[in-house]
This record gives sequence, C-alpha cells and structure tokens, in this order.
Amino acid sequence: MRSAERLAAKLLGLTAVLAGATIAKAGTIDGADPHGPKHAGLNAQQAMLWKYTARCALRSDQELEAPAGPDGDKPKFKGSLGLADSRAM
Repeated sequence: MRSAERLAAKLLGLTAVLAGATIAKAGTIDGADPHGPKHAGLNAQQAMLWKYTARCALRSDQELEAPAGPDGDKPKFKGSLGLADSRAM
C-alpha cells in the first residue's frame, strides 16, 4: 500500500509541474489572454485553480463549470488527466 501512496504523491507532484507549464502557456482560462482572465467573475488566481483542478481531476471528455460571473457567463474548464476518475478505483 505504501508504494501506491508514493506513486500517487509523485504523480500529483508531476501533475503540478505540468499544469503550471500548461497554465503559463495557455493563459489563465482556456483560450484566454495570458495577461489576465477573460471572465470578470474570476480573478487570475481563481481561474488558475479552477483550471488546475479540472485538468488534473477530470478526464479529457469532461468539463468543470465555474459559477456565473456578473455578466451571467459560466466559464468551462476542460479536463485532461482524469486522476479523480471513480472507475479507476
């Protein structure tokens, strides 16, 4: 069991590094300007956390929808790694 925990910790560490590189390359929200968030309801740090959570936890065919901002738009963040996939457990 310890080896599985170590592997999970290493995967999360690697995920953090890769997600940081992806965020730096892609901007704060998928397809947004890298100099600031496109959605007025989220600041840059919040958008980064939503994107990181979605990319790490969800599969590539899933999306995480953030709460609506003042303009009513709900930004969606695409998944990638699927580490929280309940089918894998």
